Amino acid sequence: MALTIKQEKFCIEYAKSGNARQAYKDAGYQCRNDASCDASASQLLRNPKVKERLAGLSNEAKDASIADIAEMQEKLTAVIRQELE
Repeated sequence: MALTIKQEKFCIEYAKSGNARQAYKDAGYQCRNDASCDASASQLLRNPKVKERLAGLSNEAKDASIADIAEMQEKLTAVIRQELE
């Protein structure tokens, strides 16, 4: 079973900021006050589907931050060429 549109938006916003309350609001959920917003966001964070999606987003961010072999070779080549000039 897939996430709802709001749950997916919450996951993306939470992955960006780490702020559950703001992610909850940015996803389009309605809050009466900050306390109820925090409680609802906390409940959403305990949802197994949301946990799984957040783990996936975390892995994607890690993969994007690690240089691959081709990127490292390009950087090294640029450094070497600058030294030769």
